[in-house]
Amino acid sequence: MSPSYAAPAPVSAAVFAVLNVASLLAIAPGGVHNVIPQPTIYPLVFFEVSNAKQLGGFGSSPGHGDVPECELRIHALSEQQNVSEAQAILALCINLLYVPGTLAVAGYTVCAGQPMTGLQLLNLGDQLIAGVVCHEEVAMLTLVVQQTGA
Repeated sequence: MSPSYAAPAPVSAAVFAVLNVASLLAIAPGGVHNVIPQPTIYPLVFFEVSNAKQLGGFGSSPGHGDVPECELRIHALSEQQNVSEAQAILALCINLLYVPGTLAVAGYTVCAGQPMTGLQLLNLGDQLIAGVVCHEEVAMLTLVVQQTGA
């Protein structure tokens, strides 16, 4: 099995599938994106997936790079001057991802009973995005996946 250094792409597709649902779009009509579109409708969800590290000593083929640890950052952006709208959007994102078995990553198995460990929440305050002042709340999660067939 080849190393899974490209895990962020299928993890990103899985996250998009979980978050791009009517219940979230009802409170974030700007949509769910991994690139902030221009022009932008607020509020919206922006997410990023990166390959934090390889857990090379674990898995069925230790040392082959088949157990990547990915970092998922979910940004809720709102034009409201208070935090409540962005926090509500972020809370729904977390709830959607927290349902066991919901996150289905093509070519990988999510290695935890819940798809996240080490949840951190950050209030980044007001940000200027394409000339618009937005409030930004961020959730940072760790996802560990194992390449299937590894």
